Amino acid sequence: MPVNKSVLCRTLLVWKRVVPALLLFEICYRLLSAFVFQPVFSLLADYTLGNSGIELAFNERIVGAFASPLGLLGGILLGVLAMLSIYYEFSVLFLKASCALDNEQGPSLPTILKLAVPTLRSLKSWSSAGFAIYALGLLPLVDLGLSSALLPSLRIPNFITGELSKTVPGQAAVAVFYTIAVFL
Repeated sequence: MPVNKSVLCRTLLVWKRVVPALLLFEICYRLLSAFVFQPVFSLLADYTLGNSGIELAFNERIVGAFASPLGLLGGILLGVLAMLSIYYEFSVLFLKASCALDNEQGPSLPTILKLAVPTLRSLKSWSSAGFAIYALGLLPLVDLGLSSALLPSLRIPNFITGELSKTVPGQAAVAVFYTIAVFL
């Protein structure tokens, strides 16, 4: 099937119009995440763990800290704030790209930043729990290139996958897990 040259030219033109603005947004958003969001989220987590009576939060004590009423509230608040931040970032990226496809010039980046705010209202439904699991858990784990500036990529520790990969059933289990995660 031959490639239509006008479609290819239009796609390249959209990339030329969209990429500089999105690159500027991503750089600014990553700086904002590094210097504002992550320290605020870290302070909130420290406050939550500190008020639950745990001096040093090691792995076995973190679950207990978040099981207290204040810890549960802090964990939910952290999850909601992270979800809102990630959803806003993705909304800006997708709105800018889709507006550039529909319009020759497309709206400016400040206009897109304003247009992305009302999209946060769509998180009032129960499907936002699915988005939270997807954005906070699966995207960083699978690391397909589309991830938020707020979260680092996650890796299953090598001592787990290394032990599993010593046997054929373990290799199959790791492959099935990552296949399911990618499809989800």
